[in-house]
Amino acid sequence: MEAIQLKPEKNKLVRMLQTLDSADKLAAYRFLKQSLFEDMKNTFNARKSTGMSMKEITAVVDEVRQEMYEQGEQYI
Repeated sequence: MEAIQLKPEKNKLVRMLQTLDSADKLAAYRFLKQSLFEDMKNTFNARKSTGMSMKEITAVVDEVRQEMYEQGEQYI
């Protein structure tokens, strides 16, 4: 799969993904899964090294939840 340097809107990206065949969708899924895993791992390691307290972690989580709520991105 060839890398594309674009910043499309989320809806356009979803529509593009819908046009792919199953093999390309699977390749995109694997790429996103690996990319997100690395991002989360890096974030975790950065937070881990700062020695955040549980109170600080809770504040960060609450902040992210509030941002998601305001953007209408709640997941049930």
